[in-house]
Amino acid sequence: MKTTKKELTKKIAELQAQVDAMPDVPSGYWKPEYGDDYWYVDDGFITVDCWTSCCADLFRLSQGNVFCTKEEAQHHRKKLDVIGKIRLAAMEDIAENGELDWSGTYAYNYRLLYHHRSKRWIVSSTVYLQNPITIYFKTKEAAEKCLADLGDELDVLIGEVIVI
Repeated sequence: MKTTKKELTKKIAELQAQVDAMPDVPSGYWKPEYGDDYWYVDDGFITVDCWTSCCADLFRLSQGNVFCTKEEAQHHRKKLDVIGKIRLAAMEDIAENGELDWSGTYAYNYRLLYHHRSKRWIVSSTVYLQNPITIYFKTKEAAEKCLADLGDELDVLIGEVIVI
């Protein structure tokens, strides 16, 4: 299979869009030095503090709540908001339809996943495998409703390492 110049040009444009969307400061694990300012989310508010390695600083770091920039903290708050909406929808489903069943006897539990190949969110079922940080729904209908209700809001979670 040969690649055409047009296909490569399109791919370059897609990659450039990804580069342009990246922050100037790398995200991910970052630990401030003594006296550095850092940003974090506190009761939904974006707050700045000075790093002194105190208990509060170290706790925020252990929870994935220490950011180099205000923009990173704002992005984290958006992720927490979406995760909270998923969690509430799943809790309502379980309250209405009963506890999750991990017995494996054709008792499916459902979760939201992003399918990178098709570039869309899907509802996936599982019988035996449980990820401790995944939010599960009792019914497929509730998971599909959550997916439809959140729509593009879910995209904030694509490619992220989620600390919950």
